[in-house]
Amino acid sequence: MRKKRVLSLILFFAFIFSLSIVSLAAAFSGDPDVSGNVKLSDIDGHWAEGEIVRMMLKGVAFGYSDSTFHPDSPITRLDTATMLVRLLGYDDPLNAVPPGFTPGFDDTYALPAEQQAYVYMAGRLGMMEGDEGGKTFRPVDSLTRKEAAVIVVRALGMEGDIKPSEEAEFDFDDAEDIPGWAKGYIDKAVETGLLNGYTDNTFRPDKAITRAEMTVLISRLDDYMAVPSDSKELTAEILAVSTEGTKALNLRLANGRMQHFKVSEDVNVFSESGRVSLGSLVSGYSISFVTDEKGKIMFIRVIKQQETEEKYVRVIGNINDVDRNENKFTISVYENGERKAVVVKYTETEPEFKQGDQVLVVGKVDGETIEALEIEILE
Repeated sequence: MRKKRVLSLILFFAFIFSLSIVSLAAAFSGDPDVSGNVKLSDIDGHWAEGEIVRMMLKGVAFGYSDSTFHPDSPITRLDTATMLVRLLGYDDPLNAVPPGFTPGFDDTYALPAEQQAYVYMAGRLGMMEGDEGGKTFRPVDSLTRKEAAVIVVRALGMEGDIKPSEEAEFDFDDAEDIPGWAKGYIDKAVETGLLNGYTDNTFRPDKAITRAEMTVLISRLDDYMAVPSDSKELTAEILAVSTEGTKALNLRLANGRMQHFKVSEDVNVFSESGRVSLGSLVSGYSISFVTDEKGKIMFIRVIKQQETEEKYVRVIGNINDVDRNENKFTISVYENGERKAVVVKYTETEPEFKQGDQVLVVGKVDGETIEALEIEILE
């Protein structure tokens, strides 16, 4: 009788363990392969429709295998890591990780290799960490708004500029709900316009952020950052609009060159108020747009005249050479599948580095140069 009870217990725990493995393996609430020019069935008229379409076309956001997006469902920490890593150009993270890599968390070992690679790169790029002590990542847990504030401030290299918790002041009615460790991050995220409160004057720091909200937040990050997917999106001033016969736009691109573009019949056009028609666009409007592989415009976003001038970058590369007299070095990075040399300027207080070191550089873009805000030597 006792042997049967022991056997039953063994089978019970084996069943529970198998369930945990299945839940981890199915941790994505979306499928990263469902990205690009995919018609989603559940975002028409949604307040975040334009940003979702934009980030899908840029290969950052992704939906479900049934062509849904579930915009109002909470986003998981794993989905968040995936979108952040893809934003920085690692849409195939297995090509970026070293052989035999491991994210190093107790709760990620059962994830498929690609998912583990996204978690690893999110940590490698300094944007997401595990819980205190670094034991767990909680991949299937939802992401809170206070956690999102930390992520976006880190992504822009602004962590060194946050206020001490006692100096961060808020007008939100629920300000007392914001924990001390998050106050400086939330203050900076609100100050930069990356995160906002709700119409009832609350911030709701513990609320789970939705897939739509996180997509909009990452779209705002995209506006602040110089990222590889920028090559898929151009900015221009409209010179003329043709809606009769073959739809087309005559544009003055950001580099001053004038060019004629054909426009897709089912083009997506958005302004701040939501979806609009191509015919509502007039000469003088500033837009950003995405084309297909044939150069035909498939997405248009009306933008403000004053776009963010400062662009931030977060890259990993190997140091080629160091000029300590000029306080600069060059690193080799991969951008859009090609090796590129980038000059990095640094201050005298930066850590000791040498040729061959792999470094994480966070900084501001100054022409073809990066002005480093943070430099971390990676092991």
